Amino acid sequence: MLRSRLFEVFCSLSHKDFKRFDDLVYSPYFNKSERIKKLWLFLKNNGDSDDIFSKDKLAEVVFGNEKHSEANLRMVIAGFVKLVEEFQLQKEYEYNRMEKNIRLLEIFLKNQNRKSFMMLLKQTENELDKAKKKDRIFYYRKYYIENLKISANTGGDKKAAREYWKKVKVLG
Repeated sequence: MLRSRLFEVFCSLSHKDFKRFDDLVYSPYFNKSERIKKLWLFLKNNGDSDDIFSKDKLAEVVFGNEKHSEANLRMVIAGFVKLVEEFQLQKEYEYNRMEKNIRLLEIFLKNQNRKSFMMLLKQTENELDKAKKKDRIFYYRKYYIENLKISANTGGDKKAAREYWKKVKVLG
């Protein structure tokens, strides 16, 4: 159990990712744990070795001579895994601008940043309209963006949203 999740997420990082993940690990905003930093430094420098994922070896690296329990080690590993997942999400958003824009539209709507919402909505709709591939993801995004527009126009009021959809059905 210990090895499987840690091993899996570590192996998901390419050597090209190491420098960028370094920045995330050492960022005080994303990680305040010195133990996670120690774990990352050890994994990064010894990743090619077969025995690095043993509980005893990891505990020695993370805690040194400090008294600890197995639960403490699991917490450090869980924190590390969470950080890798955050890195993978950030990396994906970097490559998939449409998904990033949709999430930003949700945030702008929730925070009532109307001008930012409208500007990004126009940009996102234009980008989506240029899509050559009209697959299920395309139509899902169109539908989802329409729902965000309705929420923006009705203030999240369900009754007003139903009325809006009735108008759209009658006109469409």
